[in-house]
Amino acid sequence: MEHYSEDAVRRQHIIMADLLHAIERDEFVVYYQPLMNVTTKQITGVEALIRWQHPTLGMIPPVEFIPLAEKTGVINELGKWVLRKASEQIKSIHYEGFSDIRIMVNISPLQLQEPNFVEMVKQILEETQLDPHYLDLEITENIETQPNQNILKKIRELQSMGIQISMDDFGTGYSSLSKLRDLPFDTVKIDGLFLQNVPINKKNATIVETLVALGEKLNLRVVAEGVETKEQLNFLIDKRCQEIQGYLLSKPIPFNKLKSFLKSKIVFDLI
Repeated sequence: MEHYSEDAVRRQHIIMADLLHAIERDEFVVYYQPLMNVTTKQITGVEALIRWQHPTLGMIPPVEFIPLAEKTGVINELGKWVLRKASEQIKSIHYEGFSDIRIMVNISPLQLQEPNFVEMVKQILEETQLDPHYLDLEITENIETQPNQNILKKIRELQSMGIQISMDDFGTGYSSLSKLRDLPFDTVKIDGLFLQNVPINKKNATIVETLVALGEKLNLRVVAEGVETKEQLNFLIDKRCQEIQGYLLSKPIPFNKLKSFLKSKIVFDLI
């Protein structure tokens, strides 16, 4: 049985109570973590990561408030806010000359179950004038083991618009392979857990090599998350992984620093 301190319980109560009003108070911000094509050494996209700048608790990571947002039903409004904000900001980046940058946005399985989810996405893209080909929706690992036809239909509708669909944290769930079989993904993102101590850790190295090869065989784009060292990067290049994401490239950064990062040439020194 888990035991929580009084401070932890009090903190959770504050987060729960304030979550309902945080959107209207404009307390959320979006950070961006870049992705790089290891062959061209070009930044190909950024993942949108929500943060909560709480007025008294400071910066709250999503691991604390996303589960509560799902529990209370706030996740649908929160997901809509993130998609709109990220689309607006990336469209402005396109106007600055970085027209090839795509945006990856995480969606909760609960959002996919909303009857008007596809219409909501389409409306936001029309309002922000973001080309659907530059949007990639990441589905988290805890989507239903056997997706129903309604969810499958929504995914195919999104793809018919030009939107890419990714499986996030690939390899961490018991049903990853069945989901890969049952859902029409465009991309798999290998969880950074498997990159720990690679290539020295032979077991992890074998798993990563196998996942990259599987993605290639299935004609999927493969992204390795959690890349922190040049040794990991060189290993991934050798195994023909297409893209990387992680602290070696960049930590998540606020939007006001994204343009200067994209203009810099530090990426070209990685390899």
